[in-house]
Amino acid sequence: MLEQTAEWTKKGLEPSRWQPYVEASLDIATITYGHTRLDVQVQITLFTILTIAVDEFEVSDEALDGFTARLLSGAPQPDPLLECLVDNLRRMPDYFPAYASKCI
Repeated sequence: MLEQTAEWTKKGLEPSRWQPYVEASLDIATITYGHTRLDVQVQITLFTILTIAVDEFEVSDEALDGFTARLLSGAPQPDPLLECLVDNLRRMPDYFPAYASKCI
């Protein structure tokens, strides 16, 4: 998890934008996915941190408006938080079956 969050910092995502959501994300991942491997729980923790940050308005409305279109076209995201979320989503097939990954 520390390696991945270090990558977030390299991409320009300030820790102050995601650190407040670590505890809740760990709780969600370990309680909900406690029956899974540890690496899956880490992936879910990272995903949850990023999605809570988006939900808590850490990203501008303008950046969110075109998120899906940019995601589907492979265009870069204008905010490092969204860029980190896209990177996280791209790794879902490493942890979940194809259909589940696509749903996420």
